[in-house]
Amino acid sequence: MSGRQPRRVVRLPAYEAELRRLRVEVRRADEAFAGLEQVIARVPELGMAVPGHPGWCARPVHTDDGSFLVVYSFDERDVVCRGIRRVPSSTF
Repeated sequence: MSGRQPRRVVRLPAYEAELRRLRVEVRRADEAFAGLEQVIARVPELGMAVPGHPGWCARPVHTDDGSFLVVYSFDERDVVCRGIRRVPSSTF
């Protein structure tokens, strides 16, 4: 993927709602999730497959206040952020 422009990040309403909630509850949430969005916009293939949802991926995000999975899908032009789930920190 060298030389390729990052994909456009599209946030679905469920993702946006969860992100708004986490901005209140999690210190530095904006930084953590913005960083992850930059990574998946460039190399979305790094995500793990989501069982039962072909074409969906997930990547962990860790903060001082917990660990989360961002669920997304992608094509050649866009990365679509679908949701955020809190997960036990020991999982990753």
